[in-house]
Amino acid sequence: MIRYLYENIRWPSDLKGNVIDDIAMISLDVRTDSLIENIVYLKKVGYGIDEQIVELLKRKKFIPSIQNNIPVKMNIILSIPVQYRKK
Repeated sequence: MIRYLYENIRWPSDLKGNVIDDIAMISLDVRTDSLIENIVYLKKVGYGIDEQIVELLKRKKFIPSIQNNIPVKMNIILSIPVQYRKK
């Protein structure tokens, strides 16, 4: 998933510095149909990167949790390392 995010994210051209080294933390619910909802930013990186991460995650399908052989809605917290060095 991290590879997918890094391959598809568009880094902003107006970064204040040359380096970003941070972690984006996002809470979300994975529904039984493999889509996500109830997205909450727990820790933002800024520069519009957090919003891009969420949009990319919405395009992916997740495997729902299973209890007693039945798919159930489950909350997960993602810690996504965000590292960028301006070239």
